[in-house]
Amino acid sequence: MTSTSSALSVTVPPPPIVALEISGSQPRAVPRADVVQLTSSAVRCGAAEIIPTVTVLPFNTTRLTYIASPPPPLHPPQPPVAQTLDFAIGADGRPRSIRLRPAEAQAGFYVDTSDLAPALAGWRFAAGQPHGACSITFLPTITPIAAAPVTTLARLLAGPTVGDAGAAAFKRLQPPGSDCYQGRHPNARTLNFPPFDRIAQAPGTWTYAYLSHDIDAAGRAIRVQLIASSGNAEFDRASAAALGRDRFQPGVRHGCLFEFHQRPDPMPEPTRPTTPVAVKGPDCPGDLQQILKLPPGRPFPPMFRRRAIGGYAVLRFDIASWGATGNVSVVEAEPAEAFGQAARGMIERAHAAPSANGYRGCVTTVHFRLPEQERDARSDGWILPE
Repeated sequence: MTSTSSALSVTVPPPPIVALEISGSQPRAVPRADVVQLTSSAVRCGAAEIIPTVTVLPFNTTRLTYIASPPPPLHPPQPPVAQTLDFAIGADGRPRSIRLRPAEAQAGFYVDTSDLAPALAGWRFAAGQPHGACSITFLPTITPIAAAPVTTLARLLAGPTVGDAGAAAFKRLQPPGSDCYQGRHPNARTLNFPPFDRIAQAPGTWTYAYLSHDIDAAGRAIRVQLIASSGNAEFDRASAAALGRDRFQPGVRHGCLFEFHQRPDPMPEPTRPTTPVAVKGPDCPGDLQQILKLPPGRPFPPMFRRRAIGGYAVLRFDIASWGATGNVSVVEAEPAEAFGQAARGMIERAHAAPSANGYRGCVTTVHFRLPEQERDARSDGWILPE
């Protein structure tokens, strides 16, 4: 017995062509380059306003966005989101326990706020007057690069958070009639620098000088002029003198730019309280360095490293019998929560030798020191027993 089957063939006609009527011009994406400055509100501790004795401005940054032109009527631009930091003021006048308060994300609007906590760590208040429950709010101020003043652009380009629109800012900063960057940039033959080691600078700050100059036929830097700086007169003079001694490839150029900046002297970690903030469990070894192997690398919070600010974190954790760490918690982190987050990640990846029952309630301190501080500190590594 045989069976046969046949396939059913169905022809489906194509859908009808519908002509779309388009009236008027359609929006198109247009790039817009902005410089972003973060300006602060007053500092409040509870209901009282506290006046700082020293302030440090966060670095400027940029954003490059694509907006519809003309903008859609139902989607007006949204205002930038404010960022608030909570902190305390120690008896020495330094901000402590700095924590960035979570903020609602805003679609299509991102600003690099990674320097807010490090900048605040450089502020100072009157000594001998500790305060708790303090807060400060930073609001982004958005200015098109085409309209930004020279001082704003120079401060942006001298810092480490230039962002996506740095090329547009640099082009805008060039003096009128500049031909210095047409074709190949001038090749430097001899570079000189200010005597950084002899110029005083406050910890946590960033000193810079932005200069314009021309190049003569012999390659000498001539008509050196200061166009913007952080305000350190000694550094400004030394920068102009150093640039005047530079030599470039021969050939006349006009409207060249040069920038010097000086990183801050290291700021030591805050003073620890005399009373221990945590006590280790009875079965945890006294010297964890003998049993705990740390992961490679040292996760120093990058923006605090740029401002040369040290810190520490106290952590509590357990060690399983097979050597893995667990239940890691941050007991204290100074001067900001970023040090606790970095230390926690390091301890979570640490490993100890296997033991019969493991260890519970271990407490240790992780110190974040810059190389200059490490040379002056005890050679006890990063982890200290409590």
